[in-house]
Amino acid sequence: MDSIWLRLITFLLIMKILFGLIKETGWTIYYFSLCLFNLPIFPSLTLGELSRDKLNIILVYGFLGMPKTFLPLKKRLEKLGYNVLIADVGWTVKDIFIHAQKLILFLENREIILKKNHGQTINNLKNKIIFFGHSMGGLIILEAQRLNPELNKIKVITCGTPINGTPIAYTCSSFNKAAKQMTPSSDFLKTLKQDIKTNGRQLEQLKAKLDVVVPHHSSSILYYQSQTVPIIGHVALVFSLSDELLKKVFKS
Repeated sequence: MDSIWLRLITFLLIMKILFGLIKETGWTIYYFSLCLFNLPIFPSLTLGELSRDKLNIILVYGFLGMPKTFLPLKKRLEKLGYNVLIADVGWTVKDIFIHAQKLILFLENREIILKKNHGQTINNLKNKIIFFGHSMGGLIILEAQRLNPELNKIKVITCGTPINGTPIAYTCSSFNKAAKQMTPSSDFLKTLKQDIKTNGRQLEQLKAKLDVVVPHHSSSILYYQSQTVPIIGHVALVFSLSDELLKKVFKS
C-alpha cells in the first residue's frame, strides 16, 4: 500500500512539473510576442512619470526584453493602486553597463519633469520608489546603483536575477557581451558583488521554485532577504506572481 501511495505522489509531482513547464513555454511565446509590439508600426507605450502621492514602482525588463514585455504587469500593479513606470533601457542584448547608463538617463529625464512640476528630486522621493527587475533587469538596476551610488537609497526587488551567474549564459557568451557578463564567476559579477558588499543595498530577492534558466542557487546572495515563490519557470515570474505577493513585497 505504501508503495502505491509513493508511486501516486511521484506521478502527481511529475505531472505538476510537466504542466508547469508547458505553461512556461506558453508564457515565453507570449513574452516574445509582446516584444514585437515594440516595433514602430504599433502605438508607442507611455512609460510613466514619478508621482509624489503614490508608491512608484520602476520596472526593468531582462535579457532580450523590450518595454512592452512588462505591460501586463504594469496594468496589474496599477489596478493595485501603484504608480508604475517602465524604464526604457533599450533592447537588452548589449553590455549591461550600457543598459545601466540608459536607466540612469531615464531617471534623470523623470527628475527634470519632477523638478519642473513639483520642485522635488528623486532623493526627496527615495522612500516612495521601488525598483523591480526581472532576470538581467535586476543586474541592470544594481549596476546603475554602482555607477550612481545616490540610487543605493532606493529599494530593489530582483526576480530570477542571475546575481551568481547562470550556466545557460555560456551558450551565447562567445558572441554576446551581456551573456558573457552573466556567466558564473564573470569579472562583471565579481565587481558588482564587491560593490554590493562594500556599499550595501536595500535588496529583496525573489526566485522561482523551479527555474531552468536561472537555477535556484544562482538568483540570490547571502545577507539579503530571499524568498522562493511557488512558480515553475523563469518567464513565468513576469506573469504569475500573485496579487498577495506583489502587495507584500511592495509594502514600503
